[in-house]
Parts: sequence; C-alpha cells; structure tokens
Amino acid sequence: MFVRPLRSVSIAASLVGAGLNFVLAARLLGLWRSLGWESETEWEASGDVWRVDSVKIVWGLLSTYFAAASLACFVGFVGLAKTIPSFVRFYRDYSIADFAFITVSTLFVSYTSYSTPYVRTGVCEELSRHPDLMRDMVEMGLNVENCELWFDRAVVGMIGIMFILIVIRLHTLIALSKHYRYMWRDAAINKSQHTSLRQLNTDSLHRIYLLPTPTSPPVVFDGVQPLRHIITLPLSLG
Repeated sequence: MFVRPLRSVSIAASLVGAGLNFVLAARLLGLWRSLGWESETEWEASGDVWRVDSVKIVWGLLSTYFAAASLACFVGFVGLAKTIPSFVRFYRDYSIADFAFITVSTLFVSYTSYSTPYVRTGVCEELSRHPDLMRDMVEMGLNVENCELWFDRAVVGMIGIMFILIVIRLHTLIALSKHYRYMWRDAAINKSQHTSLRQLNTDSLHRIYLLPTPTSPPVVFDGVQPLRHIITLPLSLG
C-alpha cells in the first residue's frame, strides 16, 4: 500500500539530485577559466606555486564530486523508473555514504569557521590572488573590501541551508531504503515462485495407479481368496 508513495518520493529525489548536481558541476567548470593558473613574473611563480596548486586541487575535487553525484543520482533514477534492483542498491549505498559525508563535513566546517578566526583571513587572501574570479563573483556581492563580512554571512547561510538539506535527505533516504527493501522482497518472492514452477516442469518421479483390468483373472495364493490391490509405482515421466 505504501510502495507507490515511497517509489514516487525516491524518483523525485533522484531526479532533483541529478539536475542540481549537474548544474553545480557545470557552474564550477564555467568558473574554471577565471582562475589564474600562471603568475606574471618568475618571482611570483616561485612563491605561488603551492597556492595555485591548492586552488586547483580544491576546484577539481568539487567539480568531480558534483559530477559523480549527478551520475549516481541519474543511475538511481533509471533503476527506480525501470525497477532495476542492482541500480537501486547502488544508489542507496551511495546515498548513505554521501549523507554521512555531508553531515560530517557540515559539522566540521561549522566548528572550524567559528573556532579559528584566521580561516576567514586566509580565504579572503587566497581569493584576492584571483582577480578574474573575484570579478565573476561580484554579482553575488563579494569584493575585496567586504570579503570577511561576506564570508561570515555566507557561512551562516550555508550552514542553515545544509542542515535543512540534511533533514530532507534523511527522510528521502529512509523512503529509498524502505522502497528497496520492498523491491528486494518482491524479487525474492518472484524468484522462489519461478524456481518452484521450474521444478514442477522438470523431469521428476510421479506416482501413478495401476488398476487391474476387468478381464484380468483372479490370482489365488494358497487357497486364500483373491484380493483386489491398488498398486502404485513411481515412474519417470519424460
């Protein structure tokens, strides 16, 4: 009775997740060109090589994460829409791992942002080294002058949004787990029924009755009156 609503919720969550993660991955790739990969002078290059590499790593990890999340959600959508248990199991396992990762990351970022004040300064200094990226983020209200204030507000807003998303994802994850359990149970029942039908259709021993014909002469054993016996014999019916 509750299978259809659980399936609908899971399909909607996988479709929204695939679209949202794809948009975020495309947005990050669009901002990729705004990063300054080369320094203007040899002196700057020797001093900023590790900083530029760290930005590359973070940017690449974020892009890869959202692209992989979009692909995993799409696989889950296909599995839920076409009732493919292996796809649904993969999507469920991914959702559990991603939910744990997002929850731990949110708690870690929340604690680090408020326990270490120098994080804001370090982030703003790193962003100031990429003027092209700062120009692209002007539409979000970010500039060099208000970077630290903007960072504080952004962290508060992101933490609030992430906790709301965590609650929503928890409910959708419970719905997905229940739907997969129902799907696995139905698949097991169908498999057992199919196996039993195959056993009935295969060659096996069947018991049949051999009845004497009316013209068969009675058999007398040592003066004892003949008895009519029903004889059963297992035979193989091919």
